Amino acid sequence: MGIIIAVVCLGAGLHLTLFVATYRALAALPERVWKLAQAERTATEARALTALQEVAATKVGSLVLGLRAYHDQFETHLRAQVAEAEVRARVAERRSLDAGTALDAASTLVAELRGLVEDLPRLLARAAVQHAVEGTPTLPPKRDAGADPAPDHATIEGGHADDADEPEEERTHVAPRPLPGLCATGSSGQGGAS
Repeated sequence: MGIIIAVVCLGAGLHLTLFVATYRALAALPERVWKLAQAERTATEARALTALQEVAATKVGSLVLGLRAYHDQFETHLRAQVAEAEVRARVAERRSLDAGTALDAASTLVAELRGLVEDLPRLLARAAVQHAVEGTPTLPPKRDAGADPAPDHATIEGGHADDADEPEEERTHVAPRPLPGLCATGSSGQGGAS
């Protein structure tokens, strides 16, 4: 019986040793699995990050190319608009210069017309007085060479002597129309005479 107890004790010691070894191996297993999982996760993340960077670089490259093309188009469009604006400014400048020249010419004509309008009542009054005295119309005195010549009697009556050969429908007819200053002068002169 002593042998049986010794064998049982020996078997129990071996079981205990095997149990402790298994316990220690199982206790270290989660840490090793965790380390392996960490290493695998780090490698997977590195591969995913590399792939993501490659995809991002491809997409960013196409975006940069698109932005450059858009920038170039925009720059071309802006340059065209600036060129058109410069052309419009030059045209406006030419037109303003032409308008200034025309305005100067118109101002000169208005000044001459005012001079004629101021002289007209005096000339008409002199012609009327001379016509009443002599019974013949007289021509107004000649102006200097720079001014336009005064219209002759045929022009005042409605035609030129040169127009006699032209048919009636081609002649220019001038209707008698009193000037605003002349009407006021004539009505005050008639009122004073009566």
